[in-house]
Order: sequence, then C-alpha cells, then structure tokens
Amino acid sequence: MKLYQIYQEHQLDFIRFANSLTHQMTQAEDLVQEAYLKALDQDELFDSLSGQQIKGWFFTTIRNRFIDDRRKQSRLVAFTPEHSGNHTPDFDSATFIQQTLALLNEQERSLVSMRYIQGYNSSEIAEKLSMNPSTVRNKLSQGINRIRTNMLKEGHHDWN
Repeated sequence: MKLYQIYQEHQLDFIRFANSLTHQMTQAEDLVQEAYLKALDQDELFDSLSGQQIKGWFFTTIRNRFIDDRRKQSRLVAFTPEHSGNHTPDFDSATFIQQTLALLNEQERSLVSMRYIQGYNSSEIAEKLSMNPSTVRNKLSQGINRIRTNMLKEGHHDWN
C-alpha cells in the first residue's frame, strides 16, 4: 500500500522529470509507467524503504530506463542506410538479410535474428533459449564480426 500511495502522491513529479529528459509527453508517461510496473514486480523491496527512498528509487529508475532507451536507439541508428556510407546494401532488402544471415552458423543466425530483427535484448534471448546472457552477447559479437569480416572482404570498407 505504501508504494501505491507514494506513486499516486508523486506521479506528476515523476512525469515532469521524465518529460524533462525526453521532451515528449507520451515517452515520459511510458517511462513512468514502466518504472511503476518494475516497482510492482519488486514489491517486497519497498517494505523496508521510507517514502523518500521510494521516491528516489522512482527517479533513478526513470533516468536509467531513459539512458537504456537512448543507448538502444543509438545502436539502431548506426545500422540505418543513411548512416552507413555509399557502398552499403539496402538493409530493407529481404535478399540482403537472407544472404547476410546465411554467412552465420545456425545458432548465430538464430541469435542475430532474435536480437536485430525481432528486437529482443540479450537477457530476453537468454531466457527464451535457457542460456547465460553473457554467452548470448558473446555469440552475437562473433556473428556480427563474421558479417563484418565478410563485408570487408567484399569491399565495403565503411563497416570498420
């Protein structure tokens, strides 16, 4: 009950803080909602915290989620055609994607597809495949390096 009361009392403060980060009200509301859902999942954590500590937890969680989203977005931008140089194949082409994935072994192909096509993060992939998240990241790195090496061999030097 304490968590809900703190959330209700300071919800507008949380939204204002999130809006100061995103400069978009809908994204701000999403960040606050995600923080509240995370709090509900960790309900027992708040039994021993004071109201101020819970409020601080919300602000920290909102900020961290914003940073995570920005980092994820910056990685996605790096793979768009307008940021990749003149010799980059059409990333929207199903043929290019199939040819690129064909360079990988079955496990790498599955992991790269789940990560970059389906949008799962390494923790989600690890959970689905009963693997360690660090193993998933390592295998993804190997797959991306294999693609990069092949692209460089074909003369696409803008992939360094």
